[in-house]
Amino acid sequence: MKNKSQLSIYLIIYSSIAIFLLSGLLLWVNYFIFTTVREVYKKRLFAVAEAGIEYYRWHLNHAPKDYTDGTNKPGPYIHKFYDRLGNQIGN
Repeated sequence: MKNKSQLSIYLIIYSSIAIFLLSGLLLWVNYFIFTTVREVYKKRLFAVAEAGIEYYRWHLNHAPKDYTDGTNKPGPYIHKFYDRLGNQIGN
């Protein structure tokens, strides 16, 4: 009878350790995925902002007297921004 109770105690201890380690691993994987997705979005947003800056640099280089974005109307001037697949990802 004593051996069965010892086995139960060992089973509880080892299963507790296993659950603790697996939960830590799952939290680490969740954090890794979250930071990776965040970094992808950050790079995409930076690319959109950089494209807007490059567009206006090009526009002012080719039409230095045009400060109305070619519309002769006051701003703001909103242009749609598309990715390489043709999906709109920004304004």
